[in-house]
Amino acid sequence: MYDKDLYKRVISGVLEGKTVKRACEAVKITTQTFYNWVRERKVVQKEFGEAMLTRTDMDFDGMDEIVEEMMGLIMQEKNVYKCSAIVNAYKVKLENKKWEIVHRNPRKYGDKVQIGGDPDNPVVLGTVTLPAKLPAGAPIPDQGGRVEVAEKSVVTKEDGA
Repeated sequence: MYDKDLYKRVISGVLEGKTVKRACEAVKITTQTFYNWVRERKVVQKEFGEAMLTRTDMDFDGMDEIVEEMMGLIMQEKNVYKCSAIVNAYKVKLENKKWEIVHRNPRKYGDKVQIGGDPDNPVVLGTVTLPAKLPAGAPIPDQGGRVEVAEKSVVTKEDGA
């Protein structure tokens, strides 16, 4: 049965940086119970989604602190091999955090892919009608007014190639 107080305490735990599992354990409910509450109530779904986005932003902001912590340890260490081990350990920690952040909010933190051209080389869509077979060395017309030369004979499927 839905308990608003327990739900709010789990959300507070999530906003403090705990996983849902740990936040549920702290209030002595199962994660299944919590997710059932989320699934059954639209308002709860929205609040939980917003809490997870806020936590993701907080985790992103906390990455600077991880780097600062690493730099402090490196500055104290005299042994170059231990420094290397520290850097590698923190690199793994940061990559793990980055993976979590990207997968929680890919629109904001995921890799951006630009589909299209730049102002100097815009993408031009169109069709070019070619003869059924072009001999080697024949010019291949291009929509942009450029011409390429066929290295080998180009045969279309209609020719049975």
